[in-house]
Amino acid sequence: MNLLGDIRSHLAAVASDPAGNALDPRLLEKFDRQVTESISETDRDILVHQLAELLPTLQQDPTPATTLVEILIRPASYTFDRVLDIDPPVDFAAGLKALFPSINLVTLSLLEKATFKSSDAGIVAGKPDIVAALIELWLSTPNTAVASKAHDVLLGLLAAGERPKEAATTTSQDYPEHYYEPSLMWRRVFRDKDIYDSIFRVCSLVSAGQNGQLGKRDKTVAQARLLDLLVKIDCESIRRPQIAK
Repeated sequence: MNLLGDIRSHLAAVASDPAGNALDPRLLEKFDRQVTESISETDRDILVHQLAELLPTLQQDPTPATTLVEILIRPASYTFDRVLDIDPPVDFAAGLKALFPSINLVTLSLLEKATFKSSDAGIVAGKPDIVAALIELWLSTPNTAVASKAHDVLLGLLAAGERPKEAATTTSQDYPEHYYEPSLMWRRVFRDKDIYDSIFRVCSLVSAGQNGQLGKRDKTVAQARLLDLLVKIDCESIRRPQIAK
């Protein structure tokens, strides 16, 4: 049996009639177990593109498809450049705002590819809508797996900038003083007034329970997530106001 051919034909059939044809989780799982580690990079790209085209049209739980995407992009050789080449282009902001946790997670996995090079993290930093959606998801989602993944991606993007030349005095063994300040992502998160204000808006208890706002319990959770990140990037500059009043 040609599993690669079978899976491509199956995805094409679902794409042609999303309402009438459902994904076959067993076929996708079988493909994962037997083929995904050995397929060529060309076939890997073709499948990712096919799945990217299918996902926005699905009328069922997208988890089988998003799981396959995550497996296909897992190798280190699948770089952010390849993510940017996906056709149709990945709508990161929409994926981060999606109601399905599986869509959130696969979008975060794609975004995570930008954490390995400062230039890639800079591309993300240049897209304020993506950064805003990432922070909103991280602070607001009730799904702990999604929140944890969003935290890791945000931390990775902040850390992707080059370390400054001056010696680092340390407040943490893992995250030395001034480690994050040079990055474009640092400037976007902590020096972009709209992004900076959004963090306070999500975390402020003053607006708890108001229209469109989290309740008090969820805002307390958001505050805890924020503090957890701040502890890991603690340095002199983060202790000072970043936005001039």
